[in-house]
Amino acid sequence: MTPRTAAGEALTPALDTKEMTVGTGVEMTHESAAMLGDFVVYEIEAFAGDGRRIDVAFTVVRNDGKGVSQGRHSRVRVNARDFIQRLGAKKDDDTGC
Repeated sequence: MTPRTAAGEALTPALDTKEMTVGTGVEMTHESAAMLGDFVVYEIEAFAGDGRRIDVAFTVVRNDGKGVSQGRHSRVRVNARDFIQRLGAKKDDDTGC
């Protein structure tokens, strides 16, 4: 799981059943390594919201307490059906350019 995925999942319970969020930006630092398979904890806190936009701060910590990364992630609420339909239309119209 990535911090972006964790943020999206953390926000899901607060959404209308017809909504989803999509990421619009991420800023993060890496402080130490975590090996594939290491247990890490994601701490997610929403700190700002403006209409459809939701900004979250996140921290990723290994089980030994050592910080792995931290940052901010912006997401926007969208109508899930409309968004998925637009993606499908874009894919169909994609010329590869």
